[in-house]
Amino acid sequence: MNVAFWLLFGFLLGAVFLLFVQFGKERERVLAIGLIVAALAYLGFGFAAHASLPWLLIEASGVGLYGSIALLGLRYALGWLALGWAIHPVWDIGFHLLSPAKTFAPSWYAISCISFDLVVAAYIVVKANEESLMNSANRAQKVLLALLLLNGISTWLHYTDNALFVKQYPGPEWFTTAGIFATVMVMTPIGLLGYWLYTKRMFWLAYGCLGLYSITSISSPGHYLFPIVVPMSVKMHSLIWLDAISGTLLIGFILWSMLAAQEWRVTADQLPTP
Repeated sequence: MNVAFWLLFGFLLGAVFLLFVQFGKERERVLAIGLIVAALAYLGFGFAAHASLPWLLIEASGVGLYGSIALLGLRYALGWLALGWAIHPVWDIGFHLLSPAKTFAPSWYAISCISFDLVVAAYIVVKANEESLMNSANRAQKVLLALLLLNGISTWLHYTDNALFVKQYPGPEWFTTAGIFATVMVMTPIGLLGYWLYTKRMFWLAYGCLGLYSITSISSPGHYLFPIVVPMSVKMHSLIWLDAISGTLLIGFILWSMLAAQEWRVTADQLPTP
């Protein structure tokens, strides 16, 4: 299966969906309904393939989980919708690429959903950021957000490809598909925590979280430290270096904030007003 093709397909489909959201009415309602439909699709696949009752119950619980998050997004804030879409790839990967559920849920659909979900989550985060950040002191926050989105996309693309073709990537013998996915699932929230700490001006904690998160990207060229048993494709090389460049840009931002701008020295009463 051409993973890159289906990831690109999901990305483009997500872009089309967001055009509909952007120019339509009741943006939050459409995003919430979309999240519920994304969960319902797997339940539909289960019924169509006559999956066992335990798996149908698992898929139904997913509908309940993401439905609840969607309602929280409608009731309280866009952040809940961003969270729901951002963690939906965990459902795509954990239950429909690495578990027996892949027997009734098409792999192409699960892979496409990963990029679709992340594109929608990124859109919601940007929109929420635009609505909450109103003055020039927050330009750096917007730059950091853009860098995190770039790192998130590049890392998920690379790690997903690495996990699905783990035998073709050079690396240590203890590298496993589950371990690769677990790494990116754990590290992504750390990056988001770093952004939140940065917006709250808890700079040193933010630097620590962001620096730790950047390891997922800048470590990608480490593949070249191991013997290349199977010839690597252009796609594999491209994903590795896209990830590495993204991580380098993030580290550059951290160093700029820490050493050049010294934002940690600026007190709240010194910030410019809107």
